Amino acid sequence: MTRITKPTNFFKRYHQLIIGAFWLFTGITIFILQEGVTSYLYMPVGLGMIIYGYLSKDKIQEFIAWDSSRIIVKDIAEGEKIFPIEAVDNIIISNNHLTIKSGAAGGVILDLKGYQKEDIQLLESQLKNASLAF
Repeated sequence: MTRITKPTNFFKRYHQLIIGAFWLFTGITIFILQEGVTSYLYMPVGLGMIIYGYLSKDKIQEFIAWDSSRIIVKDIAEGEKIFPIEAVDNIIISNNHLTIKSGAAGGVILDLKGYQKEDIQLLESQLKNASLAF
């Protein structure tokens, strides 16, 4: 299966870990300085955010993958969508967008900003060479 991936910047990938570490550090600081009950709220929330951030850091990766039987598109806003080749009516690649039309009201418009030029050219060449015959 051929796959092109959009690079994810550092903060988008690790923001849950960063915020969780800040909350945990704040809770520890309040516990040391004031020994108050407030720190007991900060520390579990910070720990929970660190665990959640660690488990979900690779799930925000955006990509387009295709082979002879299906097209898989994953975007942060849309989630992962799988289109069988038989259900795809039309694919349009413009300057900044990929449009996949599937059925009367189905399909997706994907923003191509951030993808490498070589990857977009690979996608276009695969479609023009009829490796995905519609």
